[in-house]
Amino acid sequence: MFEGFFLILLIKYSRYLFQDFISMKKVFLFFLFFQSASFSFSQGIEIGSWRSHVNLSDIKQVVDANDKIFCVSGLGLFSVDKTDHSYQQFSKANGLNDVGISCIAWNKNTQSLIVAYNNSNIDIIGISHITNISDIKNKSIPGNKSINKITIDGVNAYLSCGFGIVKVNVQKLEIEDTYLIGPNGTNTSIKNIVLTHNKIWALTSSEIKYAALSSNLLSNYAVWNSISAPFQINEIASIGDSLFIRSGDSIFTFNKGLFHLVFNQPNKKILWLKESNNHLLFSTQNSNNDSCIINVYTASFKRLHTFSIQNYSQNNTDAINDLSDNSYWFTDLYVGLFRNSNKSTEHLTPNSIHYNSAQYFSEKNNELWVAGGSLLDGYHYSFSATGFYSFINEEWNTIDRYSKQALDTVYDLVSVAISPSENKIYFGSFGWGLVEYNKDDGAIKVFKKNNSTLSNVDGDPNSIRVSDVQFDSENNLWMNNYGATNAISVKKATGEWKSFKMQANTNNFGKLIIDKNNQLWMTTHEVGGTTGGGGLFVFSRGDDIDNTADDKYRSLVKGSGYGNLPSNNVFTMAEDKDGQIWVGTDVGVAVFSNPSEIIKGGDAEQIIVSNPNDSIAAYLFSSEVISDIKVDGANRKWIASTHGVWLMSADGTKEIYHFSEENSPLLSDRVNAIGINNTTGEVFFATENGICSFKSSATGGGEKNEKVLVYPNPVPHNFSGTIAIRGLVDNAFVKITDINGQLIYSTKALGGQAVWDGKNLSGEKTATGVYLVFCTNEEGSETTVAKILYEK
Repeated sequence: MFEGFFLILLIKYSRYLFQDFISMKKVFLFFLFFQSASFSFSQGIEIGSWRSHVNLSDIKQVVDANDKIFCVSGLGLFSVDKTDHSYQQFSKANGLNDVGISCIAWNKNTQSLIVAYNNSNIDIIGISHITNISDIKNKSIPGNKSINKITIDGVNAYLSCGFGIVKVNVQKLEIEDTYLIGPNGTNTSIKNIVLTHNKIWALTSSEIKYAALSSNLLSNYAVWNSISAPFQINEIASIGDSLFIRSGDSIFTFNKGLFHLVFNQPNKKILWLKESNNHLLFSTQNSNNDSCIINVYTASFKRLHTFSIQNYSQNNTDAINDLSDNSYWFTDLYVGLFRNSNKSTEHLTPNSIHYNSAQYFSEKNNELWVAGGSLLDGYHYSFSATGFYSFINEEWNTIDRYSKQALDTVYDLVSVAISPSENKIYFGSFGWGLVEYNKDDGAIKVFKKNNSTLSNVDGDPNSIRVSDVQFDSENNLWMNNYGATNAISVKKATGEWKSFKMQANTNNFGKLIIDKNNQLWMTTHEVGGTTGGGGLFVFSRGDDIDNTADDKYRSLVKGSGYGNLPSNNVFTMAEDKDGQIWVGTDVGVAVFSNPSEIIKGGDAEQIIVSNPNDSIAAYLFSSEVISDIKVDGANRKWIASTHGVWLMSADGTKEIYHFSEENSPLLSDRVNAIGINNTTGEVFFATENGICSFKSSATGGGEKNEKVLVYPNPVPHNFSGTIAIRGLVDNAFVKITDINGQLIYSTKALGGQAVWDGKNLSGEKTATGVYLVFCTNEEGSETTVAKILYEK
């Protein structure tokens, strides 16, 4: 009871701390005596950190690495601890140098993992560091430079490349030699390399080449011999002196110049063939594709073991046998990683998103929802069946046609809106109507012509294109019905529907935002044209939705007096916290500063920025194609383009960050969409190589200090990151003191979050102890106090 009393007392008078800190020493001591409990809160990642959110279920390769299993998915890499089954994900966010892995291999002699990327870049992951070898990537080599397979021999790794063989000394971390073994020393693509006791064998697109492994002249094409087979060779593998060859659905051995058929079964497809821990493994599948079997054989092709994975995988891609406990690890292209031991099978794939595409983000109450579809240039179908995703409590959940039958005939989900009054999420499908998802029971309802005012595209009776969906301040759900005669529809808060026909030169409305005045801003597309081209269209529905007499609208295009857009190719819009409308075009950004009067008139203005190195001024991003704009809790602007993403100051004149794939863990320079979790400050980027995120310093602020959190708290002794105080009133004033009332640091919150680097006003790192955080709004009417403990 005393604890609560003194806390209330301190909060009540904390506003005076901004006038006189010393007079409050006794209150500090009371607070410390009665309020001794501290707390911490999981925030996912630290401020300033990155992470990737790519699909880890589409596994194409698995590798045994002592006490860990490494797996390569389409865009990801992760490991599983064999003992406790814990996961570790590897990406650009924690040290990798590239994106898109073609293959990996474990070198037990150097205790390192060799990672080859689709662009021929190479990383070697050692015990304590990652070394990048970019020679192949950077070298100008005619033809294909891809790395198809990696073969280990002692401290060396042989890379099967699109032009030949590259020998890497993994111990020295350098390329040692290159072998061009095509006719007369020309380039030839190598699919795979295997080693017997005294020979190196290379599979090309048409034959097998071999040479003495001990030869010092392997770079001389003349020492390589050729073996032509009377059939197409798909894969080779070796154990000891035994060479195995897969041709379609048959397996042969090669001995003394002859091929011997050792396996062929009717109605059995062979999916792959490999060596694993001195055993021959291959996967077979029934011709009806409903059953997969892993087959394990010796070097003399004696069967040791087979086991069915019918109930777990119909798209088996790889497997290994773990001799340490006689278990088997196998993969599926869609479901992930499994472990089989003692006739029991367990699924061991980390939580992840199930697709790498994303078109639109929406966030509310610390829940991120993602439309997973995509559109081709010119606003054309892509027939993407990726469904939609949510990121809640650090867990991804994917909902698609495999989990919900109602989505069987729904493609291209390209927009998302979260209901402010119901537990429902809405998605616009470009061609298949409006999708409603009920979070309470998981039910899905699809709105089309029969149960809404949505209608088909003129001339295409089967296409109902909802290009964007947004709620207004009265909980009415508006949507652009792209290409329809009545191109705007609304599902009112009452559940009733209404549609509107615009007297405009186009009904091809794309992106949509609704401003504070309940005006609809829409990108427009020229009829039959490519993406954009028609400028903007603003629609004011008046005070009464059902009264069309008070409806007003205006087209905004290039030219003074007509809207003054820098270009008619408009791709995105955003309303900032001051009510201004920011517009992204193919030649930069423009701003409407008085949108409440836009129907009557008014033009956009472009922001002028100057180069600090010279006196030349230019318009903001005038050479960039702007794909998305989002506003964070501090009213700063996140701007995406085909050259990365920028964070600009609130007025757009100062660059805070510019992230590209070269200077950051951004997965690609081509950023299609941005999403901001205003609760945590994490900013998500949808790129052509998947989703990644950056923990920013700003969050959404409120009218009150609510659920104020300090993290990390306690602060570890060796912590060198950023301490955050979250849940504050918007743009709060924050002061940090020691227990004696000495001012240590002061700042202003970025939206609802203040950050501190742990240093005092002199730039010195603070000592072990307890520090108090006093927060208030400008008027001093909304105050709160928090505590930070620095551990010894």
